[in-house]
Amino acid sequence: MILINEWLPNPVGSDAQGEWIELRNTSPNTASLQGWRIENASGKKFLINQTIVPDGYLLLPRSETKLMLRNSGEDLKLFDAQGVLVDHSNFLGAVPEGKSVGRLNNETVLLAPSPGTANTKPALQYPTLDYPLHTPLRPISSSFSVIGLALGTALFLTLVVVFLKLHIHDEAESIR
Repeated sequence: MILINEWLPNPVGSDAQGEWIELRNTSPNTASLQGWRIENASGKKFLINQTIVPDGYLLLPRSETKLMLRNSGEDLKLFDAQGVLVDHSNFLGAVPEGKSVGRLNNETVLLAPSPGTANTKPALQYPTLDYPLHTPLRPISSSFSVIGLALGTALFLTLVVVFLKLHIHDEAESIR
């Protein structure tokens, strides 16, 4: 199976010199990519026409592909010679400078770039303040917000009704 294994959209230094896409052949056989193509979010295409050794990697530098990679919101697609979508890799949000986007345990994650080698989990690092304080890294989904608001409102109204009933009952008792 041929996969988009890793890509570097925001290298340290020049994007034109540093960006790359890496494909991986996970099969035990040499894979011919004659007629295959990779496409970015802008719809730009690169015809591959190379081979990948068994369990090997194919590094496609921007200088060869002429594919510019977005630093945020990029979407890469790999098509076989018949035009069938073989793999898809994307990342929402901004990729920090010097980090690659890669496949690790069937998830897309940010990594320390490892062109031509297996992706590995990065060492535990303390987070940096790339985002302003108190800014959520992921927006809360709208359905969660609506449900939370509805439950909170219902709880508040229930407490108000109970309080009023108790207060009215206490006043009625004090009048008697």
